[in-house]
Amino acid sequence: MLSRWLSIPVLLINVFFNFVNIVHFLQYENRLKTASLVGLYFTNSGEAGEFYYILHFEAIIIAFTYLGLSILFTLLFIIYFPPRIHLRLRNIAIFVVLIATNIIFQQYDRHSFFHYTYVHYRHFKLEYDVSQAKITRQITFEERKQQTPSQIIQYPNNKAPVYVVVLGESLSRKHMGIYGYKRQTTPFMQERIHELGIIHNAVAPANMTEYSIPLTFSPVGVINNYDFLNATSIITDLRMKGYETWWITNQPKPRTKNTLLSLLINDADHSVYTQASDLRSYDAKLIEQLDAVLSKRTSTNTPLFIVLHMNGSHARYERRVPHDKIHYLPQPSEITRYIPTNKQKVINAYDNTVRYADYIIEEVIKRLEKISQPSSLFFFSDHGEVVFARNQKRILHGYSDPHKEEYAVPYLYWRNKTNTCKTRIPQEYRNKPIHLTYFYEMFFYLTCQTSQLPENLQEDKVLALGRPIYYNEVR
Repeated sequence: MLSRWLSIPVLLINVFFNFVNIVHFLQYENRLKTASLVGLYFTNSGEAGEFYYILHFEAIIIAFTYLGLSILFTLLFIIYFPPRIHLRLRNIAIFVVLIATNIIFQQYDRHSFFHYTYVHYRHFKLEYDVSQAKITRQITFEERKQQTPSQIIQYPNNKAPVYVVVLGESLSRKHMGIYGYKRQTTPFMQERIHELGIIHNAVAPANMTEYSIPLTFSPVGVINNYDFLNATSIITDLRMKGYETWWITNQPKPRTKNTLLSLLINDADHSVYTQASDLRSYDAKLIEQLDAVLSKRTSTNTPLFIVLHMNGSHARYERRVPHDKIHYLPQPSEITRYIPTNKQKVINAYDNTVRYADYIIEEVIKRLEKISQPSSLFFFSDHGEVVFARNQKRILHGYSDPHKEEYAVPYLYWRNKTNTCKTRIPQEYRNKPIHLTYFYEMFFYLTCQTSQLPENLQEDKVLALGRPIYYNEVR
């Protein structure tokens, strides 16, 4: 009796999840993987809702309709057929459907059930490990500070540097005019091109913010990325030298406080969240906070390190730019679906976010030009974005079988006139991809705090949904 009633939900659950994945693949050429769902667990609920609204709404509705009809027909089957007949038929049906759907299922997935079980385990274990690391990192920092107090640098009047890192979000250099895009989406950068140090082939370490930014700000590589829990970061190293450090973000707060990114933000002296609960705060909020930090400085002898983390080009693109900054039309105020039939509207909306990022960079540089202290700006993105690649269907980022555009990010730096540091990335490095896992080393080199770079600035691997893969195998 028990097996009789258990077989029905087993069959329905199997059919349901396989159906969801098949529909999703047919629409977007990618399975809706369990790792994607786990990734969404660590993001803000509003952001996750936006993601599903623009992409997966049809697949979910179809799947639930299918599930409802399956339940209905199963009940009718039980009611109108004699128990002996339908029990035998049902067992045969279960066997056939389980085998058939799993064969189809495997055609769309190169990774095993055990891999995704491990992904689940690692994500939730990571949440616990981060909670412990927040305590140990602070203890370690205090111990380092007591052991090496001489690291604090004393600057003469008006000589303490100001370093600002502007972090783009989901910004692909493939859509930036300064990198050769067909539209001039970066007019300010193009105007100041001779003042900028531009890296033309920068590679993000991961296609998810949660992994990419911690790897960028620390000396930890892709293969040993879990070591970030106990690693130093640019922020902690600068605090050791007496810098006042700020992390100002227009990103939504994550669903859980214990993420790798929150661990990095926790390293800073001050953290500020500017994003509203409805995700409608524009990145100009970051400029307001920058003004506040610069105006409230108690002393120009205190060096500053400020991170401005944009909401940038994260979907939904049409919500990221104020109306008076929209340049490419048509762009509706709401794009209901990011699907090929809306392709041009989606591209217009995305390109408007790129042009708005150019405006944010302009505003930051204008402020750094006005201060008398030596200052530098660094600008790159956490990862790129796919905008209708691969047969015009691919969109967004975070795929487990990723696209090159998910790692194709901008990377540039700028210095004001009072900055006497003249180091640049040598030409021999520029002929190959430069991986931003080495931003930690490049930052200290480009601020003249170290005298040399590593022998190469390349990594063999990148992370795709937290899984290391060879970069040269990314399509």
